[in-house]
Amino acid sequence: MIHWSVTRHFNFQNCDSEKDMKTLLHKWNLSKGPSSSSFDNSPILSHSFMGIVVHKTIEKLLCPHIGSTVEDFYRGCGPNTRNRIISETWNECLGRIVGEIIPSNKPSAVKKYVRNAIQLLASQFRTYTIESVERTINGRDTKNREVIGIIDLILISSDRNHEVIIDWKTTNSIQHLQKSKFQLAVYTLLKRHSAEINDLECYVAYISTTVNRLIPGPNDVFVSHVEETIEKDLDYWTHLLSDGPSSRT
Repeated sequence: MIHWSVTRHFNFQNCDSEKDMKTLLHKWNLSKGPSSSSFDNSPILSHSFMGIVVHKTIEKLLCPHIGSTVEDFYRGCGPNTRNRIISETWNECLGRIVGEIIPSNKPSAVKKYVRNAIQLLASQFRTYTIESVERTINGRDTKNREVIGIIDLILISSDRNHEVIIDWKTTNSIQHLQKSKFQLAVYTLLKRHSAEINDLECYVAYISTTVNRLIPGPNDVFVSHVEETIEKDLDYWTHLLSDGPSSRT
């Protein structure tokens, strides 16, 4: 049975014809599922390079500190460690760029993004524990079909009663922020269905070379809208895979 994810939702929307849709769906139907990370080993377009380097660097810095507080992470993640991970990640990603266009930015720009990300966490969630990084979470829709999300960062309070989901973004365009809002709605649904915790907050963490800020996640009305969208997507995908009617609502 084919599963639903945010990436699949947006990739499907970009299809130009029903033939393209069916080709994509059959490809997904043969795949085993998502990788543990959104960015592992995949080709990188030049315009996405900086965001991926920043995201992957933050992930690498956080992973060794899972189970520690944000304060301990802040204290243990000095300039030498940050610079080493930035350099490693930059070179890894540089070898995966598609095409001949080399990014105009330099690793020094990444340092500013990463510094601001760390400062944002330390200023807002110092006492929270780093629960997980790039966590894959599975759930089911009302017809018991699989829904999968990969969450950038999950923090949990010291009393383990309050959880925070963070989605990193390095651009604040309306399009990207709307996509993040959609992602956070999906993660909210998955966490609610898992019944792991009652008190949940979601944020887009927008970072650049000069600013960092938290943007609150979606309200319940939007979360319900996204839940309906998932149902409709999976209904339509199932019809196409079985050569059923091609109507969409």
